[in-house]
Amino acid sequence: MKRIICIDPGHGEPWPGAVFGDIKESEFCLDVGNFLSRELQRRGHIVVQTRYTSSAIVPGRLTEDLTRRAEIANQIEADIFLSLHFNSHPNHEANGVETWYFKHSTKGRYLAELIQNQLIKKFKMRNRGIKGSRGLIVLKKTLMPAVLIELGFITNPRDRNIMTASVYPERVACAIADGVEIF
Repeated sequence: MKRIICIDPGHGEPWPGAVFGDIKESEFCLDVGNFLSRELQRRGHIVVQTRYTSSAIVPGRLTEDLTRRAEIANQIEADIFLSLHFNSHPNHEANGVETWYFKHSTKGRYLAELIQNQLIKKFKMRNRGIKGSRGLIVLKKTLMPAVLIELGFITNPRDRNIMTASVYPERVACAIADGVEIF
């Protein structure tokens, strides 16, 4: 089934997100987002990204930036919204993958389960599960099934080794796309 999918590579300058050494979450998100966009298009879907460059959408106003991401998805009448992120934690033992959905969305929960299962299956990373939220703006303000995917901890050595492998962006894009296809 051909769908309209909005991909949101999280963050963007001036908000790099999680940072560890010279690794910036915003750059990882954009890299994975570009691979995911190509993979979903290859599978016949129409894809729009919220950002295509290293800059945030509304630099200088974080709440407006997050709201604008949801507005883009709503304006294009997307069938699915995918927000890509990476975690960090002061405790470098924290690790794994988790997928968030809007707490009151049954379809969002189902999409989160499908994507989370594909990521765990393909990467053998710790399964931190799916989590419902009422406060994440990009999930709360989108009108379609939406998920925010935390693709590992840049502060954890094992997760970081997986994420910095040259094949990672393409493989993680395929795993997410597989979850979308099942949905």
